[in-house]
Amino acid sequence: MTPRTNKFMMGAFFIALATYLIWNAINRPRIFVLQSYSENYLWTKNVNDAIHGVFDTSFYDVKYHFMDTKRHSDPDFKRIAGSLARKQINDWKPDILIAVDDNAQSLVSSCYIDNSKVATKDRENISAKTKDILGRCFSQHPDLKIIFSGIGAEPKDYGFRGQENVTGILERMDVPALSEALLIIANKMDKKKLRVVAPIDDSTSGVYNTNSLKRLKQEMLSFNISVDIQVLSTFKQWQQTINDANNNADVLLFSNYHTIKCNDKKYSKRVPPNKLIEWTNHNSDIIGLGAWGFYFANGGMFAVGVSPFEQGKVAARMALDIIENNTIAKDINIETTHQSIIFMRQVNMLYHDLKMPRIYEAFARATGNYLECSDKTCTKDLNKLKAEKNNSIVNICNDSQ
Repeated sequence: MTPRTNKFMMGAFFIALATYLIWNAINRPRIFVLQSYSENYLWTKNVNDAIHGVFDTSFYDVKYHFMDTKRHSDPDFKRIAGSLARKQINDWKPDILIAVDDNAQSLVSSCYIDNSKVATKDRENISAKTKDILGRCFSQHPDLKIIFSGIGAEPKDYGFRGQENVTGILERMDVPALSEALLIIANKMDKKKLRVVAPIDDSTSGVYNTNSLKRLKQEMLSFNISVDIQVLSTFKQWQQTINDANNNADVLLFSNYHTIKCNDKKYSKRVPPNKLIEWTNHNSDIIGLGAWGFYFANGGMFAVGVSPFEQGKVAARMALDIIENNTIAKDINIETTHQSIIFMRQVNMLYHDLKMPRIYEAFARATGNYLECSDKTCTKDLNKLKAEKNNSIVNICNDSQ
């Protein structure tokens, strides 16, 4: 083979390789992950970690978009956030949309369904903001597959029932697991009647999770455990609820609290979640139990939290089933929460002399969610905690906020 032939063959090889690489890049399946909240929100980070763990990014193009509607939930911001997300989708033209949490559905996903297939009885219960975009984007992207994750509402509330291109996983508070935890706490405290106060914000997620709290309340009645649900919006209301609970309750049950505002003005600042729990820890001396892991991350003592990893992993696997097996989305069964994770903070458990079954501690340790004291006796940490209890934080909002 002559040198000229060798050069020709090498040139042809590199041209073919470049052509293949370009073709592969252009034709790789595109997956758009739409998050309702900020990328710094622990729930969102964990869901994304689970999604990333399923996808091999050498075979798929995955783009993440964050709407940040937990910290900014006023209607105008949400409307703009939804519009920007839809523009990203329209420009990038993904094959699959993985939409996480309820705001992603009401502001974006519902735009990409077939409006003609929404039943009249379902249409009556769809919110006004969702109706404004319902099916408007479908003609532009009729092949877009939607996988919802982390929603507290019912699929029909977004027009998803009967759609060929939609499936997903529901997020439900683990009522049975919380029930068991409360029964154990009542037994450990030797309480014939356990009084639980459950403060919850009035966010979109809060509204849906209030329904789960109501179910928990009903289930606990036969065990002489009362659950007092308090829907709140301002820090002043939160303060009053916690102060009242100090005198009238045995347990505080925390779920959603990220949209508590400094005051009732329209554009009032939100109280940072970690500061809200810090204030609560300083000003309350009763047991705290969380229904999500972010309560623990914000400084809480104990949580039986819905698994964000399950929400991300299941959604990602559904996407792979559609891409690799050409499965029709509607033929993939909608799933619901099956997994919860235990979180425990040793010093707080010792402070309250709360000894849960060893399986709780073992599970928390196995998943890296058991925070031990800084020394074996926990003396330093207990003394610090007691000092904090004696040094109450008066306010975490300025009057101007």
